[in-house]
Amino acid sequence: MRIDRVDTRAKLKLRRDPYWYRILQGRYIGYRRMSVTTPGTWLARYYDGEVYKYHRLGEFEILPEKGRFDAARRAAEEWFKHLDRGGSSVASSVKAACAAYVEHLKVEKSEAAAADAKGRFGRLVDADLLGPILLQKLAPRHVVDWKVRVLAKGGTRGSFNRNATALRAALNLAYQRREVASDHAWSDELRPFKQADGQRTLYLDLDARRKLIEKAPAEVRPLLTALALVPMRPGELVNT
Repeated sequence: MRIDRVDTRAKLKLRRDPYWYRILQGRYIGYRRMSVTTPGTWLARYYDGEVYKYHRLGEFEILPEKGRFDAARRAAEEWFKHLDRGGSSVASSVKAACAAYVEHLKVEKSEAAAADAKGRFGRLVDADLLGPILLQKLAPRHVVDWKVRVLAKGGTRGSFNRNATALRAALNLAYQRREVASDHAWSDELRPFKQADGQRTLYLDLDARRKLIEKAPAEVRPLLTALALVPMRPGELVNT
């Protein structure tokens, strides 16, 4: 039975096994409907020469019936291209992508940079609704909802920009590693706010710097002394 037509899909028997539609050799779109109360689920199947790989595309219930097959085909073809480029078919979550980015920072940057990112993810991603969402299922609405929740916790737009920068970098790394087919879910929604708070301008005068150095533990005083004399960020000074 053909699944590209609304009238023929309506006549399909309810069952767990999908009905498959061949696009090209080794590439199929599937449609499965197990209940009269559900719109049915669309899937993709890909044969790599050795085994079949499967990917759930979704229900596309917000679209009219006549537009669902075309939407499923576009989503399937995007996944096929992802696999053709050597992309992974293993599902990974946003939380896992963030953890992988932390490990990446340990190697490419520093332990301090990794600790900073890990702290941000621990506060705002790991225990959030966004964390367990699979990268292949991540949609702009998920990122928008996360943005609303983070801003509701307080803080400035500037602090949000810093947190969003870490998340964007983690997701971009997953995209570069071909763990997800597209970056459309976050490319726009995680752009920094243009009207954010300015640079932090807190500055210790000479007497305050002297008192800070005097009260600091002995092993920290050389670093604080250097910071008081050289116009560099702490991380830059440590790495020189």
